[in-house]
Amino acid sequence: MKHAKKPLIVLAVTSPRSIGFLRGQITYLQKSGFNVAVVSSSGEADVEGASFYPVQMEREISPLKDLVSLFRLIKLFLHLKPQIVNYGTPKVSLLAGIASFLTRVPCRVYTNHGLRFETTTGYKRRLLLTAEKITILCSQKVICVSQSLRKKLVKLNLVNEEKSLVIGSGSSNGIDVSRFQMNKATNDKVSALKQQYSIPNNAKVMGFVGRITRDKGVTELIEAFNILKKRYAHLYLLACGMFEEGDAVSRHVRTQIEQDDRIIYTGFVTDIVPYFYLMDFLVLPTYREGFPNVLLEANACGKPVIASKVTGCVDAIVDGKSGLLVQVRDVKQLVEAIEYLVLNPDKAQEMGEYGKKRVERDFQPIQLWKGYARIYNELLREKNK
Repeated sequence: MKHAKKPLIVLAVTSPRSIGFLRGQITYLQKSGFNVAVVSSSGEADVEGASFYPVQMEREISPLKDLVSLFRLIKLFLHLKPQIVNYGTPKVSLLAGIASFLTRVPCRVYTNHGLRFETTTGYKRRLLLTAEKITILCSQKVICVSQSLRKKLVKLNLVNEEKSLVIGSGSSNGIDVSRFQMNKATNDKVSALKQQYSIPNNAKVMGFVGRITRDKGVTELIEAFNILKKRYAHLYLLACGMFEEGDAVSRHVRTQIEQDDRIIYTGFVTDIVPYFYLMDFLVLPTYREGFPNVLLEANACGKPVIASKVTGCVDAIVDGKSGLLVQVRDVKQLVEAIEYLVLNPDKAQEMGEYGKKRVERDFQPIQLWKGYARIYNELLREKNK
């Protein structure tokens, strides 16, 4: 008797960097009876032994280039004939959603990582909202990375409760806590970085990790830092991330980040773990999120966190226990929260420890991976009835 052919899953993301959302998940799915192919724009990518198919895609809206990318995805899906396509991250979700619908892929899953239209207005908002509607219409299941994100989608009548779900406690791929443990190699890197950046032993370091854009709240972060650095001569800001043109901060803010002697600007870093250990706490005054993994990653290192009370962040933080939530765009509240952690190191440590235990308990990657495999198998069974 011939063995049944393994079903093929195509996992599609916009850029190779976003393949990090799939770390470990690819291997798990392959061991769980699936063939896996990964699609993203070209670039260096670890796809854990799966097939990799580069299809160039622009992050920002680019009608002609987007049309070319769509046709390439249609051609690829016709060639591969996958049983399942899962698309996440904004641009690829629209293009792969349409391509998988047009090529009659039996099982189409949209992993929603957040709503870009939340911080836009006018024509761009209408365009992004329309793209979201089309993506959801093309999909049979919408997996939301947080409960607050799912509630927002339902409230906006973009999806119903039956079609949408959250796996476990949410997040894009869980947190592998072993990756964030302190060990000798990490400790040596932390010591070297302290020396490299001339960070005094008595320094209080507030950290930021992410895209350096307006909708990450970087303008408010710098405003708060400017107030606090006058009060606390030992306060430093460690900023890890790349400047982006699509939602660029002002020239004044960028210049200060690059030139202020109390701001340590690293650019993009491949191994973020030692940088978390340089920080006393992490600050993310973002305007919108789906589920900010960086908050859990900081918690996994035992660091307390501060973030805006917005979609996604309210799921990542237990306010007053693993960190502090502040009103979005409220510099006064942000200053008060940062000052509280500066002046209350024992409470900050307690929050960090609580956050670490919560990450270990509620956000193990295997919980997410099992959930994805279960959903794929359920969809396949429904199609084979």
